[in-house]
Amino acid sequence: MAAHGLPDKFVVWQPMDHCSRFMHAEYCENGHVACSSCCGKIEHKCPSCSWPIGYNRCRAIEKVLEAVRISCSNTKYGCKELVRYSDKKSHESTCIHSPCSCPHPGCNVVSSAGNLYQHFRCKHLDCAVRFQYNRTFNVALDANERFQILQEQDEGVIFLLNNSSELLGNLLTVSCIWHRSFSGFFYDIVAKSQGNSLRLQSFTECTKRRSNSILVTTGFLLVPQNFRNSSNELKLELCIWSKDSFPTNF
Repeated sequence: MAAHGLPDKFVVWQPMDHCSRFMHAEYCENGHVACSSCCGKIEHKCPSCSWPIGYNRCRAIEKVLEAVRISCSNTKYGCKELVRYSDKKSHESTCIHSPCSCPHPGCNVVSSAGNLYQHFRCKHLDCAVRFQYNRTFNVALDANERFQILQEQDEGVIFLLNNSSELLGNLLTVSCIWHRSFSGFFYDIVAKSQGNSLRLQSFTECTKRRSNSILVTTGFLLVPQNFRNSSNELKLELCIWSKDSFPTNF
């Protein structure tokens, strides 16, 4: 871990930017300093002088580091937070400016979730099924189509109706383009054909980008091939509830 922003007169800090989390400071006999989590990676051998390192804790440097504030890695996506080294990983795991990728094929836009929703609404509006939370809407999905993009009308949140054509039928799930992991949006999906119906109630997976592989950790709906109509489509009814809300009968 490199101590960016620290004056040279305070510390000679080893440039270990691959370090994922600062634990505490250690120094060698020549005064070179490294974070404890990196000492094991360098086999307790100082990169500057080759003396043993990782056995002497430097509390003075730790106090200096605690006083220093560094920028979030998502600065270029709009985050203006300055955080302590020890809080950086925790902050970035929930940062609302974490980058998300546009799910539209061929579009390479990457931005914070909020800006991405606005981008999609402006540039790809005709490529999504528009819906409102807590209201049932219909989707006609081509059985060979890998996904269908859905966008909520008011908040603009983007969802993906994912489809994988398997030997026994079509495997369906719903995921959400979201800046962090959480329990997900509750959804209800129903497939109907000739008086028969299949239903799944589950929670969306949250992802920062569209994946070519389907996520099934929160459940899936397997729709047999005989549910397809003459146009090779699946007729679906879908309802997605707003964040932290559920149907009354759940």
